[in-house]
Amino acid sequence: GHDFDHKLLKSVYKGIKKHPFSSGLDHVAQTNLLQANLTGKAPQLAESHRRLVCLCRLAEVLDINTKKDIESQNHPRDIWLFNDMMVMTKAAGKSNGNHIYNYRESFPLRGMEVTLFHTPVFKYGIQVTRKTDAAVLATLNADSEQDRYKFVMDLLESIFEMDLMERAFREANLIK
Repeated sequence: GHDFDHKLLKSVYKGIKKHPFSSGLDHVAQTNLLQANLTGKAPQLAESHRRLVCLCRLAEVLDINTKKDIESQNHPRDIWLFNDMMVMTKAAGKSNGNHIYNYRESFPLRGMEVTLFHTPVFKYGIQVTRKTDAAVLATLNADSEQDRYKFVMDLLESIFEMDLMERAFREANLIK
């Protein structure tokens, strides 16, 4: 074989020496930054297979039948939607210019179902349930139809991907 041109190699070397390669922020590093601002007993979020889909603020619905209008936005939650799990947090203020969040709960998206609802108080309701036992995992309310639509579309796509992956693993006999 032929060797590379000596002048070309020297110019590449000098260029790299002058401006060394550095890795950019990947999805794991981004998730590590989020986890660093999370307090409480949260699961390990930074995994190579996990990517952040969206962050949004929704209200947690504690009593779907309430008649008190103030309840519609009384329990704000920051939802961290990943491709395989949903994490509910509560804003806890700032520290060193960074937002700090209290971990509330999380659950895997595989086998989940999403239902939309509205009541006189909760006009843009979202309920997340587990298909296997119909357990309600989260009841939320958005500020607008547009906010609800964006979140639900991202959530449904993530659930679909997880269910599809489970089916593929099952067909390949990787899980029983």
